Formats: sequence, C-alpha cells, structure tokens
Amino acid sequence: MPIKSPFESSIAKPGQGTVVLSLLPPSNPTLTTLTYKYPLKLLTRAPGYVPQSSALSCPASRPVHLYLLTYGGGLLPGDHIDVSITLEPQTRMVVTTPQGSTKIFKTEPNASTKGQRGTPAPTLSDKSRQSVDVNIGREAALCYLPDPAVPYKDSRYEQLQTFTVDITPAKGTTTNRSTSSLCVLDWVAQGRTSRGENWDFHQWRGRNEVWGVNRNTGARKLLLRDSLILEDELDELCLEAGQETISRSELIRERTRPHGIVGTLILYGPVYGIDPQLRFQGHLHGGARARRLCPGEVWRG
Repeated sequence: MPIKSPFESSIAKPGQGTVVLSLLPPSNPTLTTLTYKYPLKLLTRAPGYVPQSSALSCPASRPVHLYLLTYGGGLLPGDHIDVSITLEPQTRMVVTTPQGSTKIFKTEPNASTKGQRGTPAPTLSDKSRQSVDVNIGREAALCYLPDPAVPYKDSRYEQLQTFTVDITPAKGTTTNRSTSSLCVLDWVAQGRTSRGENWDFHQWRGRNEVWGVNRNTGARKLLLRDSLILEDELDELCLEAGQETISRSELIRERTRPHGIVGTLILYGPVYGIDPQLRFQGHLHGGARARRLCPGEVWRG
C-alpha cells in the first residue's frame, strides 16, 4: 500500500507566486503566505532600521524586503511570471530584483515562418510575459523598485502591473481619502550596449494601473493608467509591393533618441508626501487630445 506524502502538492502554475504580509500584535510583520514555482523565486529579509513617518496615525511597522528572482537572471520566450502580493493594513514592503537588470532573452523565429517575408504575428509562446497584482491595505505602504528590464535583440516582452489602494472613507466622513501609499518605478533600457544593441528588440509592452477601492461598498475607481508600447512599425505599402522595409522615422531608436532608458515613476499616498486628494491633469503622447478625466484620475498612454 503506497504511503501518502505528508506534504501537500503545489497547485501553483509555473512562474506563479503569492505573497501575503500581515501584522501580528503588537507590531510584528509576518508573511502568512509565501509560495512560488519555477522559474520564479521569492526571497525575503527584514531590515533592522525602521523609518518613522508622521504622515500615518499608527506607528510604522518594520518593512519587509521581498526579492523577485528568476532562474538564469531573465525570461525566456514563453515564460510567464505571475505574482500576487497582498499588504494587509499597517504593513510595509520593499520589492526589488537583487540579480540586477531583468534580461529578456531573444525570441527565436518560428521554424514554420523561416524564409518568409514579413514579420509573423507573435503568439504567447513567442514572448515573455509578467503580471504583478498588488493590493495595499489601509495605512500600508509599498515601495516597488526593480532594476530596469533589458530586452535583448529580437526579443518580445509584455507586462501588466496592477496596484489597488484603499480609498475607504474615514468614520464620520463621506470623502474617499486613501491612507495607502505606493511608490513604483518601471523602466526599460535600450539593450546590451556592450554588444552594440540600441533598441533592437521586436516588442516591449508595459501597462501600469492604479485602482482605488472602497472596502465598505466594494466600488472600484481607476486612478491612473500608464501604457508604454515600444515596437517597430512596418510600412504596409512597402510590404504590399513585396518589399520588406521599415520607415526610418518609425524605428524604436528614432522615437526614443537620444535616451538610453525610458521609464515611469509613480508616487502616491501620505508616506511619500503625496496628497491623494490632489487632482492631476492627464496627457497623451503624440499631440493627441486628452479625454475628459474623472476627478483624481490620471491618464497617460
């Protein structure tokens, strides 16, 4: 008769990770959930120094450092990293990537399309993907500072990062005022400059969204959406004529010149000195008109 293993089998998918940070009395941050599966690896550390802030009514808890790693230091075509992080009320977390830059490895041409003209439509197996979903509770704070992504030549990458903050009105008021705090840095480099790469990847797509949620009613509100698409745009007229050419003005390197890094920094909440009640003016790239925004919402895309 086979002996049943005392250890439960993991139901996580490859590249999936779940983190829940709770605060136990009197003020002890504890990771009540920490799971991950290859090629993702998660490590934690608690620092000895606790910065204090007068912006919050409660004493600051000790921040926990979470390190996001991937085996090999990067992502291969077809890899999908999916991380879910929950910060319960009055907790703090710093997320970094100790391996340095996240390398996006080259996408090999599909064997069935080799020798054919034109660029084949990318599939999920052709690109690397990453999804990060973070829920930040009342008076909790997140500092998300990964190293820049470095897409190798001919690589494809796509990411979606969603951050949800608490905008539940305080007792005795009807105004949505967040005490959650958020700092996010999202940046991408031009490639391996030591090998002469200069924005030579096929595609890099990233989207950051910040949502506010009223815990009493469950209502959600979009506060910010930032979308960045970097890819060469083929001249369709030349393709129809049987010539595969790319207009010089439509190359990634032409649109990003003279910069070697493109990035977005998001600061929100009292810990970082940002009043969540401030109204921002949205804008669109390329001279397009900005649509009418709801109060407190920022649009950039």
